[in-house]
Amino acid sequence: MNIQSFTTDQLQEVVRLHELWLYDSSAGKRANLSHADMRGAILSGANLNGAIGLPITEDAPSRLLAVAHAALATDDALEMDDWHKCETTHCICGWAEHLGGPLARLLIETNGHDIGGLMLLGVEAHKHFYKTNEEARAFLQSVIDNAAVAPEQQETP
Repeated sequence: MNIQSFTTDQLQEVVRLHELWLYDSSAGKRANLSHADMRGAILSGANLNGAIGLPITEDAPSRLLAVAHAALATDDALEMDDWHKCETTHCICGWAEHLGGPLARLLIETNGHDIGGLMLLGVEAHKHFYKTNEEARAFLQSVIDNAAVAPEQQETP
């Protein structure tokens, strides 16, 4: 397996072309991040739906639901401006690490916060890593609400 490293400019171009692809532009190209070394990459605002090679854990939906319950358990359990404020207050990704144990810590340590969190929680959750507390709470509440609905009636948060 040949690991490919990207410069920031190259990665931004891959994401830009992928976004064009998402919107059916002939100038676009589906992102292929297989074998990409994503350590240190910051992908805030990137829409990676449909990208090839994103290694997302199989249990990402149930992991995200657990994060939603923990982050909304009390008024001060979610703080998007701080990875880990204390043992009871984290951002979305911080909750994923806190609840995920050694595997989660290894993924984040190896791949960085942004990519490790993406791998643990999925693309949809990743879109909310840089939102305000209020926006993140609304998203997490939608995750809980959606889980309570029959699968055939679920909406994408």
